[in-house]
Amino acid sequence: MHGQVERYDAAKDAWEKVAPLSAPRSAFGACAINGTILAVGGSDGHMSQRTVERYNPSTNRWTSLPGLTTRRENLGVAVYDGQVFAAGGFDRSFLSPAVLAHTGSSVLSLRLLVNLNL
Repeated sequence: MHGQVERYDAAKDAWEKVAPLSAPRSAFGACAINGTILAVGGSDGHMSQRTVERYNPSTNRWTSLPGLTTRRENLGVAVYDGQVFAAGGFDRSFLSPAVLAHTGSSVLSLRLLVNLNL
């Protein structure tokens, strides 16, 4: 596992390395919003993560955002109506039924929208 990130340059028809994630991880969710890319949750190989990072292609930098309320890997992440939703996944010990949303505002806080744990 590594934190390496690559970007495809269609004009050159080639891949190039860009700034790495702050910490190596796998099984994270990713999405694009407002010209940036979010890497959400994942695993460091030993433990599920709550971390969220935002990549800005203009500056080639990753910045940390507020973390998820629960550790999770193999989650689904989607953007709808200016919000980022993180759904499902697991914390190595249980499947997560929570659905979380990211507002996409300058504050960029995560909040629990719906808990489907019936």
